[in-house]
Amino acid sequence: MPPSSDAAVHALISLDPRALAALACSGLVARAGAPAPLRFRQKAEIAIACALVPLLLELLPATRVLCLIASVPPRPRDAVPPERLALHVDRLLLRAPLIWHHTCLRRAATLVALLRRSGRDARVVLGVRRAETGELEAHAWVECAGEDGPYLERGEEARGFVRLEGGGAEG
Repeated sequence: MPPSSDAAVHALISLDPRALAALACSGLVARAGAPAPLRFRQKAEIAIACALVPLLLELLPATRVLCLIASVPPRPRDAVPPERLALHVDRLLLRAPLIWHHTCLRRAATLVALLRRSGRDARVVLGVRRAETGELEAHAWVECAGEDGPYLERGEEARGFVRLEGGGAEG
């Protein structure tokens, strides 16, 4: 039987090693430095978004999908930290086959759907730039209200891209 929250408080106050170990195993308190494990519902929500959003991007025009994502109702309780959302989305999409495989648009759209679900005001931004070879390159990234520049972007991937304005899919 897992310990109660009162037992968790008592174990933390007393610093009893056996009680702390029992709490860490029960999932009430994360091990030192480790984030608390995701609940089944949280994992399912991430997996469903990673399956559904890329499929919708294949079946419908991207502007329609982005409008649907912009209307995702928030459900902020039990929200997963944004960095963990990005980590799990990247893990799933990088391993996924066929139409679910990682692209910047699939990643950004999936992350925006999950961020909006967790109560954040996020949107997909598209940009273009000229490559050194002269070819036109495009990139999609996430912007979140209250954050400066591309949000949850790995490295300098969005650097040098000029934002495309308009498109009718404002979030």
